[in-house]
Amino acid sequence: MSGNVSASRVLGDGNALLSSCSAFLRVLDRSGDGSDGFSAGACVGYVTGASDFNTVHAAVSGGEKEGFFCVPPDVPLGQKVRVLVQYLKANPSELNRLQSILTMNAFSEAFPCK
Repeated sequence: MSGNVSASRVLGDGNALLSSCSAFLRVLDRSGDGSDGFSAGACVGYVTGASDFNTVHAAVSGGEKEGFFCVPPDVPLGQKVRVLVQYLKANPSELNRLQSILTMNAFSEAFPCK
């Protein structure tokens, strides 16, 4: 990155992730005013992408490594988002960090590989 533009501003930080995933939960819980669709979609895309990356990482290791986290297959997307939002709210001093790092930390803590 050049100049004064930080990686977290370009790639998104925990504040943006908390905002979009809170919007997703409002949509899921039907407690929003109908204006959360785009932000909710951003959260869905991010959480799904992080989960997919984790699966690919494990697969390309030839079975020698597990992923960074091990979410049971029956855990629905809504639960993953709730775990992530809970982690972000519990760690407000970390919200300036990259979305990817925070997501990996949240899922590694909640869904450790055994």
